[in-house]
Amino acid sequence: MINEVDFNLLGLDHKAHLVFQKQNFVTSRAIEGFEISLYSLGSLLIEVWFSPVANEIQKIETAAYSDLALYVKHLDFEELFE
Repeated sequence: MINEVDFNLLGLDHKAHLVFQKQNFVTSRAIEGFEISLYSLGSLLIEVWFSPVANEIQKIETAAYSDLALYVKHLDFEELFE
């Protein structure tokens, strides 16, 4: 599996390919005109920043585990532990 450094060096198209081929959707949130989806990819957490106005993905980047606090209110814990 790819590590964080190697993932961050990839171009947007390659990142999207990896995330959407091997993804595990976790949750999402909205902020400042973006819909941010959180995925797990192996041991990595990946944020996909989508702009509804531009109708395109603006960036894909790794997230720190400390960033999970931003998503806690959006998690459905019953669904996670079924």
